[in-house]
Amino acid sequence: MLANGFDDIILEQAGHVQAGSRQFDKVLELVGSLTLQDSLTLVAKNGILCVTGSLGGVWSSKDFDPMGFVTAGTYLTSFSSSDVTEQTFNDMLQVIEQHHIDVTPTKTFDLAHTADAQAFLDSSDSFGKVVVLP
Repeated sequence: MLANGFDDIILEQAGHVQAGSRQFDKVLELVGSLTLQDSLTLVAKNGILCVTGSLGGVWSSKDFDPMGFVTAGTYLTSFSSSDVTEQTFNDMLQVIEQHHIDVTPTKTFDLAHTADAQAFLDSSDSFGKVVVLP
């Protein structure tokens, strides 16, 4: 992730992020509801936290109180692939091109090996998406 432009990687251990008192302008929450409340403490004033994953396997936050957990002056949003329109996709391609971002797939599979593709995604060795080709 550092090679892809992230400033830092904060690990989850036993359902809690391991960041101490550090704060960040932007936080990408990949673990999801399991660590959301901890991750919100990492967001600096005027910062943004985007939930875009559920790697923790927990789909909702028990006793989540937005007024108590989302600090005034910080922002909480989410991203889902189902929200992508043709325009946002084209905008993303333009950013990739303008900033020379390497979007090479980590691994590709053929249709006969889609089970292997899913197993790879579920492993700790995967980062991002994989491509399955006919």
